[in-house]
Amino acid sequence: MILPIDYIFDDDAGRIEGLQGKTLDDDSCALFVYDARCQHSFWMRGVPTDLYLSAIVDGICVESHFMAANTTEPHKVSSASCLIVESRREISVGSKVSIHGDVLLVG
Repeated sequence: MILPIDYIFDDDAGRIEGLQGKTLDDDSCALFVYDARCQHSFWMRGVPTDLYLSAIVDGICVESHFMAANTTEPHKVSSASCLIVESRREISVGSKVSIHGDVLLVG
């Protein structure tokens, strides 16, 4: 699977706002990049489409969670990771994930 990267959130302000008020195409994704591995929580307030939240550790998807649009229930990622992917397509746990330019390769 090839997912164009529409957004990269790599600072506190970007990660806090995230995809609020934004949409993703069916075949694209957003990356949340952190300086150090840690556990993260996400919610969907102001996000108009359902998304999947995937934690990537050492190039492998280790967790995947469904998140319903416009909800405030937190979705906690239990694995400590530096890279979180949000997309409308699920990335299966165990999939290899790599970034090549402005696309995410999953396979």
